[in-house]
Amino acid sequence: MAAEAIVVRPKISADAFEAGVSEKVDRLIAVYGASGLAALLGASRSQPTRWRAGHERPARPTVQRLLALDFLTSRLAEVFTARQTEVWLDSPNPYLGGAAPARVFIQFGGSAVEPAISAVEVGAVV
Repeated sequence: MAAEAIVVRPKISADAFEAGVSEKVDRLIAVYGASGLAALLGASRSQPTRWRAGHERPARPTVQRLLALDFLTSRLAEVFTARQTEVWLDSPNPYLGGAAPARVFIQFGGSAVEPAISAVEVGAVV
């Protein structure tokens, strides 16, 4: 019988978690604006600024979407300016069946936008 590996994951303190979320919210507000970020996350318009200020904590599903959006935004930042990212998100995309990446992200999450981002990364015109 093979021995099973035991994986020990360090616990993240609430303060460290809050700092990480706040940093990501700051970065995403800089790209999309507070109301744009709220729309992408399915939150009310005022929530991103409340999260950033520490007055409120996003719910777990919102944190997951926030992390996915932060990751996608980081990837896009390697090939686009912030303004180009904004335009790209709102434009029809052939890799997404003609849908705008922002709409696909809102409806299906970050993994559904992956084909279009991968195309951008390899230099496809989208």
